[in-house]
Amino acid sequence: MWGVLVSLWFPWVDYGKTYRGVAASLRQALPRDAGCVAGRGLGMAQRAVLDYFADIRTLPERRGGACGWLLVQASARQEAAPAGWKKTWEGNRPGDKSERLRLYRKDE
Repeated sequence: MWGVLVSLWFPWVDYGKTYRGVAASLRQALPRDAGCVAGRGLGMAQRAVLDYFADIRTLPERRGGACGWLLVQASARQEAAPAGWKKTWEGNRPGDKSERLRLYRKDE
């Protein structure tokens, strides 16, 4: 009985909690020759999931100063782009209404 219950509910739970769709969307937003991506507010688990699902490796912001891309994990409310950056993508997991990932490109 437990196996049947898990097999019926797993797709719904997976859909709402996984970063798979977010990572795929982010991968499409980044050009192939994007170079390095700095991360702000990303936890180790989020960084690992982005690497696993989309082959995106982020550097901590303090080490990624020369990167042309910045991925920020922040609240759902709209925030102004950091100085010198332009927002190019925004995404979130379907089951998480309070967390947003935003991708910024360095202004040239």
